[in-house]
Amino acid sequence: MEKEEILAKSRAEGRDEMEISINEKSSHIGAITVVVVCLFFAATKILNNGEKFFEFPAIMFAYLSGMHFNNYLKLKKGIYLTTAFAFAFAFAFAFLCMTILYFLNR
Repeated sequence: MEKEEILAKSRAEGRDEMEISINEKSSHIGAITVVVVCLFFAATKILNNGEKFFEFPAIMFAYLSGMHFNNYLKLKKGIYLTTAFAFAFAFAFAFLCMTILYFLNR
């Protein structure tokens, strides 16, 4: 097979190696985002002994938002920006709701 045939076959399969690599790196950035948010909530738990863990939804949305925003920055595909903002909005909403529940259940 010649180089052009291999490239055509690869494109037909729909697997873009650069996109796969960027998605993997985005997952790592998302994990870092999750750790930072978890540390924030862990600190508040240390300061307020025995509080229930209402923060989990906010943590998940933060992870997804971080991952999709990094995908957008690297790939410049609008769908990633749209999903990043959707998850960021959901994160903000979940953060607000979970914080209210956190303080109401003191």
